Amino acid sequence: MRYIFGIFLLIGFLKVAGQQPPENLSYTTAHVSISNAYATSGLKVFKGDIADYNRVHNTTPIIGTTKKGDVSTTFTPLVPFDQETPYTLVCDDQFFHFEIKRSKDQPAMTVSGIYPSIDEVPANILKWYIQFSQPVNPVKIYEHINFLDHVGKPIDRSILHLGAPLLSEDGTLLTVWIEPGRQKRMLGPNRHLGSVFEPHRQYTLLIADTLKDADGVPIARGVRHTFTTTDSDRTKPALANWVVAALQADTRQPLKITSNDHLDYGSLLDAFSISLDGHRVEGALTYDSETTTIHFTPIDKWKKGIYTIQLEYQLEDLAGNNLYHLFDRPIEKQKKEVVFEELTLSVVCK
Repeated sequence: MRYIFGIFLLIGFLKVAGQQPPENLSYTTAHVSISNAYATSGLKVFKGDIADYNRVHNTTPIIGTTKKGDVSTTFTPLVPFDQETPYTLVCDDQFFHFEIKRSKDQPAMTVSGIYPSIDEVPANILKWYIQFSQPVNPVKIYEHINFLDHVGKPIDRSILHLGAPLLSEDGTLLTVWIEPGRQKRMLGPNRHLGSVFEPHRQYTLLIADTLKDADGVPIARGVRHTFTTTDSDRTKPALANWVVAALQADTRQPLKITSNDHLDYGSLLDAFSISLDGHRVEGALTYDSETTTIHFTPIDKWKKGIYTIQLEYQLEDLAGNNLYHLFDRPIEKQKKEVVFEELTLSVVCK
């Protein structure tokens, strides 16, 4: 009797493993549908190739909603299915495998920029920015990004894990916060764990090849960005040191500003604006960390007149020090008033 039962199990397993998707099984990144003839008592979807009942009982199904129609039953996952990833649909003790193929003309996501891009940064650096070539998948994104110490060991609690990662509106620029509680002296995490980075050490920002884009396609390749730390920076950015170049009217030549300070890329994008007679000038801003140079290219040609460059006080350097106060400061010494700094320049007409 025991042998007969074992034979039945083997036959059942072979039947499951050999199941082929029916012709009316349809799937996209948004849903999977199957004929009601196969889903009389509901269905479940699992990530990966599952071919035996044991794994079904020990695997958590994908979260989503199931809707039964007149002809077919549709499962819609809470998070869209990934491309180039195997899935298993289980219904009425039958197993069906499916995988959403990536279009041949769809390029894989790459890292197109890391800010700051310089090789040396202060040990108390507060934020990094990763620019992707296309929208990145924010789900569990911190599992794919880490900082390694000088011997290649991951640094525990180096990144602040936010419930909703800070991404630009188009989903391509990610802000990575270094754990502020460790970077600011006298706070609990700093006292117990120390700063994330020590001065004059080499570290690596690791972006793993397991990271995927918004369509679930893996990144083209992982990235390792190596940098060295200097002493901590505990001085505010100084606008008095900025050098603003002259402009040529009736051209779209970039406005060039040398800050003589390594600025925080994200806060610069938010804090910078330029206007003429109270009307904001639209254009594109870039920042070269290596030369500490800001370039602003207008959409329309420059006109004769006096342009006003306005910088909100939240403009920061790499250590989070802004135009108003230091990041690492006694809390009781905070000021409450809001301060704005302005620079003006005359457009030179030649």
